[in-house]
Amino acid sequence: MASLAPGEAFVWATKATERMFTQKAVKMRFRPRVTRHGGETRRVGEV
Repeated sequence: MASLAPGEAFVWATKATERMFTQKAVKMRFRPRVTRHGGETRRVGEV
């Protein structure tokens, strides 16, 4: 767990439609969120 970079996670589920998630933990990468809560998109110059 300590070796995970920002945006990475281990995903495992006992009840999933995709078999690979029920067999073992799968390391996944997620892209950063680009919208605000409610669906508003960032505008140029906003941080």
